[in-house]
Parts: sequence; C-alpha cells; structure tokens
Amino acid sequence: MAIVINQEPNSIAAVYGYLPHAVSSNRIGNPQFQYVMDIKSGSSVVARIRQYPNPAGDAIFDPSQIISDLLEYPTHNFDGGSQVQVPIQTQNITIAFGEEYGSSISSSVGLYDGRDVLGPPSVSGSNTPLVCLPVQVDYQGINSSGWNFNATGSGASYGMKAWYTNYPSASLDPASVTVDTKRKLDFNDTGFLQTPTSGSSTVSISYAIFNDSNVQQGSTIIKSISPSDTCMVSNPIGPDQVGFSQANWNNSTYLKVIGPTNTVYFYKDNDTCHYDRFQIQFINRLGALEWYGISLPTQQNSRVKREEYTKPFLPWSDSTAVYNQLQRGRTTYNVSKTDDISITTPLLDQAEAQWLEQIYDSPAVWINPGPTKDYWKPVVVSTNRFVRNVNKRGQKLFQYTFQFEYSNQNSGR
Repeated sequence: MAIVINQEPNSIAAVYGYLPHAVSSNRIGNPQFQYVMDIKSGSSVVARIRQYPNPAGDAIFDPSQIISDLLEYPTHNFDGGSQVQVPIQTQNITIAFGEEYGSSISSSVGLYDGRDVLGPPSVSGSNTPLVCLPVQVDYQGINSSGWNFNATGSGASYGMKAWYTNYPSASLDPASVTVDTKRKLDFNDTGFLQTPTSGSSTVSISYAIFNDSNVQQGSTIIKSISPSDTCMVSNPIGPDQVGFSQANWNNSTYLKVIGPTNTVYFYKDNDTCHYDRFQIQFINRLGALEWYGISLPTQQNSRVKREEYTKPFLPWSDSTAVYNQLQRGRTTYNVSKTDDISITTPLLDQAEAQWLEQIYDSPAVWINPGPTKDYWKPVVVSTNRFVRNVNKRGQKLFQYTFQFEYSNQNSGR
C-alpha cells in the first residue's frame, strides 16, 4: 500500500482547533511527487489540497479551517414549541488521501487513489467520517490529551447525544444536591438548548415541573424528532413554550429536562421585579445555542452621524443677489442612527460569571428585550474589553455589562 495514515483526530472533531492528519507513502521517490487530500461532504469534494513531502518524507494536513467554513449557525425562530433540526451546524466530513506523481521530471502527472491505482484519493482513517462541530478548543485547559478535545467515552460532556451546555451545575439533581448556581427561568421565557444526534436516531426530550417537595406538577411532556442525518437538534425550554399551564408553574419550583443521556434543571425566577424579561441566545464555545434570561431594566442608546456640506450664502447663480434669511448654508445631506442596548447582569458567582463571559466572544448573538416572546433580534456584541472574575477570595460576586448593537440598522436619510 502506498499511503499510510499515521495519525488522525477523534471521530467527533472540534473545527475551531487543529485536526492534524499525518500520512506517509513509499512512493515519495517518484518524480514530481505530492500528497493529495480530499475533503468531502457527502459525495461532493469541497476541497482538494496538495502538499510536497516534508523533511521527514511525510505530510501533515490540517483541514480544520476549510471544514469550519462549511458549518453555519442556526437561523430558526426561538419562540417555537417544537424541536428543530439544524443540519448545517453539524456535518459528517470524509477525509481521503492519495498521491500524485509522474514518470519523469518533465512528464505529466497522474492522480492515484493511495493504493497505486489511478483515480481520486480513497485512503481514509478508521475515524472517518468525522462528525464535525463548530466547537472551540481551549488549549490552556487541555493537558496532554492531543490537539483536539477528548470526545470519547460514555456520557462525555462533548460526546454525541449530550446536552451542549457548559453551564455550571446544570446537571445537579436538586433532590439530592445543594445547587448554589441556579439557572433561573420565567413562565413566558422562550429559548432553545441543543443536543447533537448521530445518523437518523430519534431524539426524545421529556419535560416535568416539580415543587419544593419534589412532587411533580402536571403531566410529563415528551417531544421527539427523527433527523434524517447527523445534525444538531434545538430543543425548546420555556414552560409556556413547551406546553405547561400557568397554574402548574405557579405551584412549581424547578423544571427538569431529560435529554438522551443526561438531565438539566431550570429554577423558577421569583425576582422578576415587574421588568420586561431580557433574554439572550448565543453560540457557546461548544458550538451550540445557549440561553440566558434576566429580569432587569435595559438602557437603549442611539448615536447619530450627520454628513454635511456648506452652501454659499450669497446666491451667485441668480440674476440678482437678493437677501434671503431662509437660505441654508450648512446643510445635512445624510443622517444615520445606530441603536444599541446595554444590560447589566445581576450579581453572579465566579462559576456563572465565567460561563456568561462566552457572550463576549460569541460569533452569533440574538436578544429579546421584550415584551413579546417573538421579538428576537440578531445583534453584535460591541463591548471589546472586560475584566474576568478569577479571584474567589476578592471577587465573590461579580457583574457584567453587555452592550449590543442591532445587526440590521435603519438606513440613513
């Protein structure tokens, strides 16, 4: 065999990191030799990369940047009560290797499949196809576990079929564990959390609400979806959005959401303060939708930009120079206004503060400043600097202020 794959990433791959493939060949002595890598989505070749042998005679390929361009973030509405599959957010990508060489330094070259047969690259590793997710790898947080995150093992936090949230204490059972960091929820909240699926397996999510004595209020609500292929599934989380009644929610304390492999909890927010509920959907560092809601007043600021020129006051082009007090000299020919919204969080502990800072570097954010549940708007985070909470002793409680600009501003006039 001509091509040998010496190294490949895990089958579940984070594309915002490195995905090194190391290959070697016994044909490197052939004239004009190059290694060839095909990146395929389904049966389509989206990129073909060629590389000369390195000083070791091998080649190191990293397709992560190319694959990241194939993945997109969700665009569905965030106020629906059904599960939504998002096939563009997670994709199966096949990596295949071959080689290219000629019979002399001046001859034409032929493309070989990696097994000494003319044809497109066809040698793939045992982990192909890669299940590629728009996940960010924390190279300060991993230690001697390879270039990508470890997504193997039963119930792994990054593994398939797990909830794609890294909220602290999200999976602690309130019936048996004292939960200090509680994610608050209001009856009218609308939002989604995501879980991935492999192949066409059915994703079933069950919802139940409980009171202080852990007695269930109302019936369990189950939602199921059968995606046609590997994808990310968005699951609704709001009590009204899911289908619970206001009466059952009034007697409850927390919402229990059971996913394919583990459970997350949401607690009733009793501190609504009669303000409109401010909700945020953002892409977290796991590459999935994350939801956060607070009941605090917001502030909207507007910046006005005027483009001007100065006309002559004396009418040089008329037959006579008659004084006209209404003649305008300094004239505005275009006015544009930029609106932004500022929100300050309630006091946070260190774990929740570090979780929430993902909003600052999120590539996609949507907000709902109320008062209606279908008022979701895409925004851009305009805050460029923030102080991180890293000191438990000196910063036991912490607050963040987020500033957002609407992605779609009104045209000038």
